[in-house]
Amino acid sequence: MTYEVVCDSADREAWLKARLSGVGASESPVLLGASKFESPVSLWGVKTGRLPEEFDAENERMLWGQRLEPLVAEEYERRTRRRLDRWGKLLRSTESPHMIATPDY
Repeated sequence: MTYEVVCDSADREAWLKARLSGVGASESPVLLGASKFESPVSLWGVKTGRLPEEFDAENERMLWGQRLEPLVAEEYERRTRRRLDRWGKLLRSTESPHMIATPDY
């Protein structure tokens, strides 16, 4: 699969805006009806601007996920002896432009 870099996640405003233009990895379970936190209708509302996106560090699950990412990466490096670098760029598939992702490492 080929992709293009859309923006850097360090520019939070640009990243949040760009995320509205596609479906990311964390949103896939919502579309499949496998999320207990969000419905396909609420995701549609966010993507179309009809509902506000509540995407901030105040969200407990996201706060802990973000805080634990470096620890998980460090343990992966220790166990596998493979080095990881923090990356954080929003990517868009050139083959399926609705597919986006922001790999953390």
